[in-house]
Amino acid sequence: MSMLTFAVIAALCGGIAVAFQGPLSSLVGKEVGALGSGFVLHASGAVIAGVMIMLTGWRAMANLNHVPWYALIGTGATGVIVIAAFSLSVPRIGMTATASLIIASQMLAAVLLDHFALIGLAHHPITWLRAAGIALLFAGAWLVLQN
Repeated sequence: MSMLTFAVIAALCGGIAVAFQGPLSSLVGKEVGALGSGFVLHASGAVIAGVMIMLTGWRAMANLNHVPWYALIGTGATGVIVIAAFSLSVPRIGMTATASLIIASQMLAAVLLDHFALIGLAHHPITWLRAAGIALLFAGAWLVLQN
């Protein structure tokens, strides 16, 4: 399997996982609130990742001291924001509307991160095709929000 094929399959699996993560986080959030849902996500994720690391070896963790401090804090902080967004939005506007808004705003942020080569990314300039694609995503999100 080529690395490109592997990357595409991984991205598709990630998209499917996010589709399930929203409703699951919403279920947890109904009982313990948005921040509690974020805590449950990170605690259970830490246990699962810890078991996987133990099964595959700790070698990669030796490089943790090379990770910038803002990445260590930022990855957890952004995770809390995502889970809180799902927990608060899904019960009110539904999973489809929530996902469409999250995807559209994620793409807008991604194109800006790429264009300005922020947080270690390679430079990929904004083109009119990328801008049009993002505009279409926001138009689609607006359409999904219409009942």
